[in-house]
Amino acid sequence: MKDIYHITENISKSSGGVRTILKLLHENLVNNNINSEIITTCKEPEDAFTEFKSDKAWYYNTRIKSHLKTLHDNAIFHLHGVYTYNQYVASEIAKKKNIPYLVTPHGMLEPWILEKNPIKKGIYLKLILNNILEKATVLHAITPLEKENLFKLTKHKKAH
Repeated sequence: MKDIYHITENISKSSGGVRTILKLLHENLVNNNINSEIITTCKEPEDAFTEFKSDKAWYYNTRIKSHLKTLHDNAIFHLHGVYTYNQYVASEIAKKKNIPYLVTPHGMLEPWILEKNPIKKGIYLKLILNNILEKATVLHAITPLEKENLFKLTKHKKAH
């Protein structure tokens, strides 16, 4: 059985729905005897997750890269969110180590979100994010509408 590593920038209470979904997913996996670890740059003090704090732009922190490199190859990386260094570096390491990874954007690629700061997001999409999404084993949508919009944006055959 593969270990599942959930990589996200923020699982604090301020992250809203991402925290709720990710905690439930993690607890369900653990309760079914599947190894699951949440790796983040921001958590609550009571959370027993792996944290690499960062107050830098893009949540940049070289320690998360070092940690991800030490993880064994019999794993799956589950990237939650799309706009930070955590997802970028996790996808790069996954590609180098042939670790399958899936991306759950949590609504961050919905058309109305992309319309906010369209120049900045358009540049990021072209320079970094398109490659992350294209190489993902699966794009995981939370809702049917998100699935439809992910497919329109990426033409990814494995948008579920």
